[in-house]
Amino acid sequence: MIRDTARPTNARPGPFQFSMRELLVGVLSCGAMAAVFSYMLEAVEDKAEVGRAIGVSVAAFALGAFIVSLGTRGGWRVMFVATIGYGAHFQEDLIDQQIENNAGTAVMSCYQIASAQNELAAGDYTGVEPGTYAQTLQGLLNVVDKSSGLAQKSNLIVKELADAEAAPGPAKPHKGYCFKILKKKGRYAPGGAGSYLKNGTMQNGFAILAYPAKYGVTGRHSYMVSDYGTYYYRDLYSATLEVVGKMDEFDPSPDWTVLK
Repeated sequence: MIRDTARPTNARPGPFQFSMRELLVGVLSCGAMAAVFSYMLEAVEDKAEVGRAIGVSVAAFALGAFIVSLGTRGGWRVMFVATIGYGAHFQEDLIDQQIENNAGTAVMSCYQIASAQNELAAGDYTGVEPGTYAQTLQGLLNVVDKSSGLAQKSNLIVKELADAEAAPGPAKPHKGYCFKILKKKGRYAPGGAGSYLKNGTMQNGFAILAYPAKYGVTGRHSYMVSDYGTYYYRDLYSATLEVVGKMDEFDPSPDWTVLK
């Protein structure tokens, strides 16, 4: 008698036996997961949080693959939905949290710059006329306080913050934000329109602009503050870089909101 060794059509696949469709979906899900996490690593600065998200998602992927290997036809759906769904959701939460954190850091950075400007104007520094402010953030680095009697240079702000200035060279964002010194003021500024410059030096005040390097990824709001100390914010949406690129004056119109 010849025994029919063909596998019955209703038999379940054995462990680690996958159909071509399941293999294809598995490969595609791996690729999609890699793309999601690659974007997360670029957009989110808290790498520890990203690592945790990757770890949980890989575990979900492994669980789905294990279910598939046991022969459950719905396992590939678990593998795909659990991995990609969780990864995308976690990515969105991470970016929102990062944007919130970056916004707080941007405001604090503006405060640090303003404090450094006031310290520079009130102090007695080599090569700096009393009562004048720095026209660039780099001007707050490597200053020498003559009153100390030492020739040692010091920084009034951290170098990473000075490097985040958009001009005259390309900026290296600091916690997702770039900064710009404004040398003029508009009609909505205290005292009306005018220039902060006098005889080539910044004597009539100063203003600082902070804006997200990548709108919707590193931040949403742009911030402004002048020597009067009132902070303003505004959402410039996708036109952020275009708008701030043309801004050269501190002009807190009604479109800007006072930060409380």
